[in-house]
Amino acid sequence: FDESFVTQALALKLKTISWIARIDSVFAPSVQNGTRIHAATAIAQKSSLLVKGIYLAHRISYLARTFLTLHKLLGIPMKFEHLRPLQSMCELLKSIEQTMRVRRRGAVTAVQPAALRMVASTIFCSFESLRIGIDERKSMGTPSTPEISQKLSQLGGCLSALEFILKGSSTFSSIRSFAAEIAAHMSLDTDLLSETVITDCQRAIRQLQRLRLLSEIDESVRKACDCSFLYFHKELIPAFLADTYQAGEKGNFCNIQLIMSAISDAGPLLRCTPHLETTTEGIPAHVQAFRLHVVNNALRDKIIGPLCRDVETALRLAVHTRSANIAASINPKMLRSKKLSSFFFEMEDIAVLGATVNIKLAVERYLESIFYDLTTVSLNDSNTYTQMRLVAKEMLGLEVSNNHLPMGTIDQGVNVIEIMKNVDDFVAKFSYCINQQFFIEKCAERGAKYLRVVSVDNVAESLKQHGLGIIKTTINSAYQFLAKKFQCFSQFLQDDYIRSYLSREVRWIQKQELNVTNSYPCSRATEFSSEMKRRSIASTGKTLDVLQSILTEIGNTLGFVRLLRSAGMQFSSKTAPFLNETKNQFHNDIQHKSFGKSNSFHSCDRDKNKPAPTFNAWCESERGAKNLDEMKKIIDSNFTNQMNFCAFFVSIIQEVLSGSDHSHLNNFFVIVPSLSLCWVDSSLQAKDKMYNKNRSHDAYFTDDGFAMGIAFVFSILNQTKDFNKLFWLNSARQATSLHENSLVKKLNEASLKTKSTPSTFMSLFGLGNNKEQDDDKNDNEIVLLNASIKQYKDKRREFESLFLSIRSTWIFFKKD
Repeated sequence: FDESFVTQALALKLKTISWIARIDSVFAPSVQNGTRIHAATAIAQKSSLLVKGIYLAHRISYLARTFLTLHKLLGIPMKFEHLRPLQSMCELLKSIEQTMRVRRRGAVTAVQPAALRMVASTIFCSFESLRIGIDERKSMGTPSTPEISQKLSQLGGCLSALEFILKGSSTFSSIRSFAAEIAAHMSLDTDLLSETVITDCQRAIRQLQRLRLLSEIDESVRKACDCSFLYFHKELIPAFLADTYQAGEKGNFCNIQLIMSAISDAGPLLRCTPHLETTTEGIPAHVQAFRLHVVNNALRDKIIGPLCRDVETALRLAVHTRSANIAASINPKMLRSKKLSSFFFEMEDIAVLGATVNIKLAVERYLESIFYDLTTVSLNDSNTYTQMRLVAKEMLGLEVSNNHLPMGTIDQGVNVIEIMKNVDDFVAKFSYCINQQFFIEKCAERGAKYLRVVSVDNVAESLKQHGLGIIKTTINSAYQFLAKKFQCFSQFLQDDYIRSYLSREVRWIQKQELNVTNSYPCSRATEFSSEMKRRSIASTGKTLDVLQSILTEIGNTLGFVRLLRSAGMQFSSKTAPFLNETKNQFHNDIQHKSFGKSNSFHSCDRDKNKPAPTFNAWCESERGAKNLDEMKKIIDSNFTNQMNFCAFFVSIIQEVLSGSDHSHLNNFFVIVPSLSLCWVDSSLQAKDKMYNKNRSHDAYFTDDGFAMGIAFVFSILNQTKDFNKLFWLNSARQATSLHENSLVKKLNEASLKTKSTPSTFMSLFGLGNNKEQDDDKNDNEIVLLNASIKQYKDKRREFESLFLSIRSTWIFFKKD
């Protein structure tokens, strides 16, 4: 059977093509060319073509069903060479149906009454010899038995009923056709009729089958061309479409709609299940599942997806070939995608199971999406995608809308997407200013002439470009980095030497009664800093500088989160003036679902003389209003002060710490004085290096990330009050003031010595040489003393700035 299947399918295909050509020639309206055909001959010819098409469809359907059923029952896999003939048979069935029910529908309907009358007349004439024979036997008075007389009367009644049925109206319902067949079959009696009469009657019975087909031609064609059996062989559908697309120029792409029509024949069969589950739209769930399987797994994956990729490749080749100035450039119109898409972009919507798919629209949406996504990733390629959009319109007729992305501004600076991808590099290479709320690069990259700055305006421009959706993603990335750094901070304090030092300091503090006048001495903090430098802990990497950098990176991360939140509020504030002040105005109207009853969106003033909008227009308006409500909620949530991410991070990390033992963090506040001394020294050195021509990463003028990191850790560990009890700021002030006062005193003494200069008379006789040497020493001492005094003043200023920054950042972590 498999060996002859391809041959049988090819023979049926040739017969079907010949039949379609013949029926188009016979049924098409044409001008007479001098040869006139008798009306009865024309009607008989047309009716014969119609019946032949139905019989041909039955043969094709029977062959396809038998082939698939045998393979499924016997478990024999189908060969690939059988796929295309099977697909062709399904296409032939829908071609026959389309020819008789769509393209030649008017001609078929016009010839149907005349054909029925002609067939009825032929049937009646075929039974005329039988009626004549019965009448002759009755008129001759031939003696007969009562049984023969009864049969003659029965035959006469059947013929009279058949005559009444055939000579009635020109329409034949199923009941009339069934009654005529019964009367014709009962009229046959081999005992009383001759062979000639029986032959004529059997020919008439065959004409009754034609009468039934012609009287219900729509139903006959539908049953003959029914392809609902494809539902039980769903795995063939993607294979059909994939083979159609891969055939390329050899394939006839107009057959895609024929395949979809064949698949749609399973719809009435699936809807005959009212007992099964239905969706919210009233559609049976299995019908919806089958539709999704056909549209997504078959049509989109095997036709639309490859077409989109081929079109994108063709556009890229066209643009890049043009930009590369290649002498023998490729003609885009000769590409395979052009030949494929020339039909796809001109065909009508594909209908399948009540849904419609527009291939051209799907490709346009794909190009819009891919152009937008790739432009957001790299703005440098925006010009390339603009050219591709223009080439798509010129070459393929695709109306790809502009993504309206800003192509960048002078104030854009560093992109938020780049920061999100490399948060660790950003917080290490940039310094944070808490007062003016910006980040500045510590050292320019190789070849750069300027330092990069990230401010609120820069981030707002990035949000304008990428949208508010990146805020949550960026916050998530920042939290993951923050958790990693906090873990490093915890591991640093687990060192045995640091834990022992902190425990020792806590015991000393508990013995002392610290107050404003008796604060934590600066000498102890300095002693620990010096001891940390002397000890060989550097081999493990655990120095105060390492802890300082960890806290600074934590603070810079929180500063970036604060900067992102402020930028989102600024972006939303610029959008807010375009929205109505009334809250939930559109949303409330949509909930009522009443057109014209509300006093806002649906009841907007319109001319009463104009016709009311259609239901589809109202649905579009509702959809637009819902989108506007969603956008308004997003803007309101970003514009109002609802989410404090810094406090949120504190609460999350506190929950994590509460589930395990972290006793080594309890004495962190004791190490802060030593850390502040280390930070002040680093800050002063960095500001001094700002005057150097060749600056490195150690040169910067602001570093408020350390203060923010200290406040963040204090808020997590609830050690703010413990640190305030040290009165460390007072101690630092007293220590710097004490050193400064002693230096000022020495400076005054040195100044008095320089005023007691030798007399001119003694200098003339060479008696003041020693005195001049002493004056030079005093001058050098004065210079050194002035430098030391300035250094202590700067140190005191740095202490004041540090503690003011720490106190000002505590409010960021305050819970509402």
